[in-house]
Amino acid sequence: MALSRGTKFQGLGTRPDASAVVYAFGEAGTGAAAWKGFRAGLGEQAEVRAIRLPGRESRYNERPVSSVREHLDDLADDLAALVDGDERPYVLVGLCVGSLSAFELARFLTVRDGHRPGGLVVGQQRAPAELPGDAAPVHTYSKEEFRAWCEEYLRDRPQLATPATLDFFAPMLQADFSLVPTYRYAPSPLLSCAVTAVCDDEGAEYTRGWADITEGAFRLRCQADHVTVDSLIAPTVDQIAQQGRL
Repeated sequence: MALSRGTKFQGLGTRPDASAVVYAFGEAGTGAAAWKGFRAGLGEQAEVRAIRLPGRESRYNERPVSSVREHLDDLADDLAALVDGDERPYVLVGLCVGSLSAFELARFLTVRDGHRPGGLVVGQQRAPAELPGDAAPVHTYSKEEFRAWCEEYLRDRPQLATPATLDFFAPMLQADFSLVPTYRYAPSPLLSCAVTAVCDDEGAEYTRGWADITEGAFRLRCQADHVTVDSLIAPTVDQIAQQGRL
């Protein structure tokens, strides 16, 4: 299945000679464009296809979705067609809430279609079994309550919390921030692929539980700084290299 303008996955450069395909799922409030630096960091090893969710970029006029279940309904058939049309192994990569969608899609496609991923890399996200935890119930907030919550949550990024910005992005942001409080984890089935979880030093305790979602190898990588898209380059390179050894 070839990617075209307006599809749900944006190809960040065609690399037919790459040894693997990486499907990338971003953090709340971001789109496919956030992964351009990540793609450059992988060099020629992989072709990157970044998720393009409803309510942003070329899908701006579509209603944003506010649960991981809705993400599965929206993306599963398109992802299955892409995987079906490519013989190369694929790796799923997610940052923050994108980790949940990446994980659940990997599990769904494994069970439904037998499309087993070569690996899964997740960053700065509590393990599924620990959710929703203490996540704010933003899916229940009124417009005014959500604005107040954003102003507090984004206080270290005031440029994102201006009235004009919030008016424009509020539906997308509220949908994205609703993914965690509406999420409910089912402990089976397990994945069989290797899983790498990346977190900052303070997040190790609530991140190591990602080991429980797979029968394959698990690695926890901690770093001093907050995890960003760039933090996921090295573990993704490792996962791609592992495909060549199988």
